[in-house]
Amino acid sequence: MKTHTFLTALFCFLFAASGLAQDDSTVAQPIIDTIFLEDSLLENILPVDTQAIDNSEAINLMIQSNMADMETSIRESILAELMQNTDNTRQRHELERQMDVLLKDDSLRRESQQRQIDSIKQTAIGAPVVLKQDTLYFIFSNIGSISAMERAKLHTEKIFKTAKIFSLKNDSIYIVEGFSTSDIVYRGAVIASVTENDAIWMNTTRDSLALTHIDSIIEAIADYQKKTSLWNTIRITGLCLLLFVVLFGLFKGIAYLFNHVIRRTIIRRKKKLFKRDYAILNTNRQIRLFMGFVKLIKYALYIILLYLTIPLLFSIFPKTQKYAEILFGWVFNLLSSFWISFVDYLPNLIRIIIIFVILNYLMKFLRYVANEIEQKHLVIPGFYPDWAKSTLNIIRIIIYAIALVMIYQLLPWSNSPIFQGVSVFLGLLISLGSTSVISNLMSGMVITYMRPFIKGDRIRIGDTYGDVVEKTPFVIRVQTPKNEIITVPNSTVLSSNVINYSSKTKDANDPGVVIYATITMGYDVPWKQIQQLLINAALKTPFVLPKPVPFVLQTSLNDFSISYQINAYTKEATKIPLIYSELYTNIIDTFSDAGLEMITFHYQAYRDGNKEKIPPVYNQ
Repeated sequence: MKTHTFLTALFCFLFAASGLAQDDSTVAQPIIDTIFLEDSLLENILPVDTQAIDNSEAINLMIQSNMADMETSIRESILAELMQNTDNTRQRHELERQMDVLLKDDSLRRESQQRQIDSIKQTAIGAPVVLKQDTLYFIFSNIGSISAMERAKLHTEKIFKTAKIFSLKNDSIYIVEGFSTSDIVYRGAVIASVTENDAIWMNTTRDSLALTHIDSIIEAIADYQKKTSLWNTIRITGLCLLLFVVLFGLFKGIAYLFNHVIRRTIIRRKKKLFKRDYAILNTNRQIRLFMGFVKLIKYALYIILLYLTIPLLFSIFPKTQKYAEILFGWVFNLLSSFWISFVDYLPNLIRIIIIFVILNYLMKFLRYVANEIEQKHLVIPGFYPDWAKSTLNIIRIIIYAIALVMIYQLLPWSNSPIFQGVSVFLGLLISLGSTSVISNLMSGMVITYMRPFIKGDRIRIGDTYGDVVEKTPFVIRVQTPKNEIITVPNSTVLSSNVINYSSKTKDANDPGVVIYATITMGYDVPWKQIQQLLINAALKTPFVLPKPVPFVLQTSLNDFSISYQINAYTKEATKIPLIYSELYTNIIDTFSDAGLEMITFHYQAYRDGNKEKIPPVYNQ
């Protein structure tokens, strides 16, 4: 390239210099025209080997680009020389205009050709020259009928034969410059060659590319000989034995640690570690479960050791080093991805922790306030103490819902379509399956603030009669006088009539709840006598208040009898069944003492009227 560039420049310069002897005004334009040299002239100036270059599009473009650069350089030199040697202003302006056009066109040409070359190079596939697993360089161009792949194969074979010569010295490999190639030679034999086309492809000079190749070859041969030397073989064998010894020792150490130290420690201290028996897990089962967990950890350590040993073993041998890199890469990439994900998620994690801390202290404060209200240490006008826990539950649900919404968007993969789809599906299931649950919850809230009863009240809901022992957001539990626990949904309570026997007994100024009983007596018995007997029987009954005084109501006049209803006050709502039993007993005793029979009139009509039915004990 240097030779033909020099010849072309000399030819053009002589041609231009001969024209300078003429008048400047008549020769300027012809001289400019003559510097547009024909391609055939430039090709004849190029070395002979350019005629046999690879016909690939990329190399042709690069050669054309170099030729065009040379042509532009010659034209630019001539124009500059002409501008220095002319005193004609008009001609100088014309030369400057042609210089600007030349530079502009050359810039556009360079940019266009470079884009084409870069585009072709991106898709080009070079033939690799390798020594074992190491790629030394790539060949992209042919030499005559020898393809790039055949050249790479020949280079590989010769370099490999040279690498087997262990007496090889670095200075015995050198470069011999030829007319069309730069040959890399060892002991007079060519092991690789660099052509002008190779240099053009790599965008460098031939001698620079040859120096780069020889450095790569010497370094690869030295590395190969180091790996295949006797000392390296002994070293690899020793490392393998050492690795197996260390692995065997670690396995033995882990087995001894878990089978003797940890196991014996657990057995020796089992009474301190496992103090409590559970219904499902007694002490022996807890020990077996814990020992199984310890054994699982032991086997996990075995697997980790094996996984680490295999890539270490692969890394010792040159042929399997790439597999070691793959195995280590799996673990490293996994740990790296976990670490990167953790670091990226750390701000959201801190936000979630802050939300949990605030939520924890807020709930502690609300529980403290609720307890103070329930124990009547804190009195809020219009707010009953029994509302405290229910209100706390409502506020808790609201706060938890707000916290869940805040945390949800901070969770990893919350924006994932799968995560969102599962969330929607679960929400749909909850909404479809929780109709009765929501109904009971809302009924419980209404009942709480209606206050039809409180815990400990004696109530009746339909056929359910007893004391309220528990109130929850969803149900209430009633203990009957027979010690039966009946669970009643809040929706049932809200839709039923609730009778509260205890509400009138808690106020000291209130007379209490009224108990009543109805009897029928014939028209032949004076009603005043019957009323007095009923009042006397009520006053004898335990837990019946003497004041207000019991009273009698005549509720109906029947065909054969009159209905009398005794009413009495009591403060003991929980003892009403016992009070009724005692009241009925006292009525029987009182009427029998007065000589009045409490029998049906049908029986009187058909019996022997001379015989009384008063128990003998009352006639004594």
